[in-house]
Amino acid sequence: MAPHEVKILELFSGIGGMRCALASAGIQSTTITAVDVNTESNKVYNKSYGDKPQAKNIASAGVKWFDSMDAVMWTMSPPCQPYTRQGKQQDSDDCRANALGRIIEVLGKMKNPPRVILLENVVHFERSASLCELLHTLHKIGGYRCRGFMLSPMQFGFPNSRSRFYLVAIRAEAAFSKLPSGTADDAKTLSLTVYKSIPCAHCNEKSVRVESKEVVTPIPGQEGFELVMGDIECDCEYASREIGQFLDSPDSLSTTCDVPEATLEKPSSFCFDIVSAKSLQSMCFTKAYRKFHNGTGSVLLKSQTPTEPDSWDEMGRPHFRDLKSMTELVGQLRYFTPSEIARLQGFPLKSDGNRWRPALCSKHEETVEPREKRPKIGEDVTASLCTDVEELEVPVRALVGMLGNSLNPEVVSRIITVCEIGDFLARGRS
Repeated sequence: MAPHEVKILELFSGIGGMRCALASAGIQSTTITAVDVNTESNKVYNKSYGDKPQAKNIASAGVKWFDSMDAVMWTMSPPCQPYTRQGKQQDSDDCRANALGRIIEVLGKMKNPPRVILLENVVHFERSASLCELLHTLHKIGGYRCRGFMLSPMQFGFPNSRSRFYLVAIRAEAAFSKLPSGTADDAKTLSLTVYKSIPCAHCNEKSVRVESKEVVTPIPGQEGFELVMGDIECDCEYASREIGQFLDSPDSLSTTCDVPEATLEKPSSFCFDIVSAKSLQSMCFTKAYRKFHNGTGSVLLKSQTPTEPDSWDEMGRPHFRDLKSMTELVGQLRYFTPSEIARLQGFPLKSDGNRWRPALCSKHEETVEPREKRPKIGEDVTASLCTDVEELEVPVRALVGMLGNSLNPEVVSRIITVCEIGDFLARGRS
């Protein structure tokens, strides 16, 4: 896209995953205002991009403040706890959903609402009262076309399971020309087509297979919306990559990464998801990684260990059938470092240089631009490369928590590209 000054409001900015995704998608010449109430993640953001986010409580922000931002695009990753399967699923009644509720309320009162909205959250958000309220508000404002996506980094060659829901809303007569048509004119009817796959930027042959269609009414007494789950059929291919390609150099590791013997003595340690450098999949890393064992992220079996696995599954996971105690693996298991988690989640680190390779479609011969040609945002800051997390004066558990709350910039970059968001931003408010 041609250089054009546009304003973007990055809500719930965290460590800057959305900003990284925008840069990776080639969106530049922008003024980005980041907002997050977490002062620690704001320090990480400032270190990476040279801009200090506003430490503002969005739940108390007024209409005048949002209008004063004059942003053409809003990005947001609202707190996911109200919608997670492991939580109480209180949805919009959860106090942690108040900030998103405020955003929805403000949208309906603004003089100049954004032309583009990009939202990320956990799976099941697509059936939430919060999403229903947001779609109702966009429908009331008028002119928005909306598409949903249910995607995992695994689909793009990252050995990390992190399925997430994404919503893109564009206020324009014509939108989503690179995607198969939705099942309804969602500017006039309340419906949402959710795609479980997307084509690469060079794919021209594609069609959609509708898997299910239902009316979702998460708010009692309020008209629901038609939720259509579909799968885009295209011939794009992404090579699976082994976890070993994302690991730190063995020389840089310390024994503090090892899973402590005291942890392995606990019965709950049998819940560990054990992977190796040859594995093609790792579990989603959450904020509770290193604190809890079940469902918070994988641990790594070191390359040379005295205890040999009994078998390996199709994804390269080792299995130990005859272990009487997990203490038999003392010194053989370690936690993933913050930098390794960052790579697995699609964050390109500055020190990796040319080692970093984003997901590329081999079928359509996608290529990566040289480092010096990547878009820049801010003075002397290469926005598509992130500060090495190990350089930050932040405790490891805090870093892991920030990464657990973040997203995969490469997946979001794919969505931005296929939805042609850059073209809409280039047009400003015209």
